[in-house]
Amino acid sequence: MPVNTTVSHVSPLISYIPRSAWFEGSSGDPNLGNYSLKSYHATNNTEAGNASVVFSWWGTGESVHGGYRRRLGGYTVTLDSDVTLHQGYVDGTDEDFDAVLFNATGLPAGPHQLRITNASNDVKRPVFDIDHLVFESNLEETEIVSHMSADCTWFPKGDGAWEVDERSQYVVVHVVTQFVFSPRHTGFILYGQLDGTSAPLTVTLDGRSYHPVAPNTAITPLLSTSHVLFAVTDLNQGNHTIWVENNPADSNTTARRMDMAYGRILSLPNDSSFSHGGSM
Repeated sequence: MPVNTTVSHVSPLISYIPRSAWFEGSSGDPNLGNYSLKSYHATNNTEAGNASVVFSWWGTGESVHGGYRRRLGGYTVTLDSDVTLHQGYVDGTDEDFDAVLFNATGLPAGPHQLRITNASNDVKRPVFDIDHLVFESNLEETEIVSHMSADCTWFPKGDGAWEVDERSQYVVVHVVTQFVFSPRHTGFILYGQLDGTSAPLTVTLDGRSYHPVAPNTAITPLLSTSHVLFAVTDLNQGNHTIWVENNPADSNTTARRMDMAYGRILSLPNDSSFSHGGSM
């Protein structure tokens, strides 16, 4: 059974290009509460033309959800090398704040990249917004690892480094944490809280360092929920260790915190006919 993973618009897995052309939904929008996350990212072509949102993943499908509103103009979708143009809002149709703006299923299992560009030339419909996306992978969920699990090792261990609440374990200083995978595991998805105090984080997987990733939010959310902080779904079978390190920028005195709630461990399905390429 394929595993679906929801990635919110504030997740560091999503890239907004250029970042300055995008804004977060605010209380000034009377429809903000109609979105599933009570928030969104949007771009306005009258202010910044042809801004894009990009997401890369390993899997077999993806859907993108956002606002189908009167302000929605045309947009292009580039999936790998295929480009399609979408019309946007059609007069006389109902608005939908959790609309599927793009959907692709049955893709070959492997690496894919999706880019959506605001291509509107209509001054009355210049806005494209995204609430979340869902990607599919041909793996099975094996285990949920809570932040309270003995599988998690937290450094440093001194007083004041880590604090714990009912949802998550979070930190206000420079730290490292470790998760260890067992032999059949081929994927891992890390979740935590994100808000305006969240710092960039650095991930090292089996000795390979990934580029630091920064949360896509600078505000306090209306809805408290955990978001995807990091995901990998194309590992070879075998033991794996992941280190996650708080990496705040020296110039930012507000975004200093890293918050981790739980991890989802994914494995190959029992069907031995399934083929997995693997990256490590």
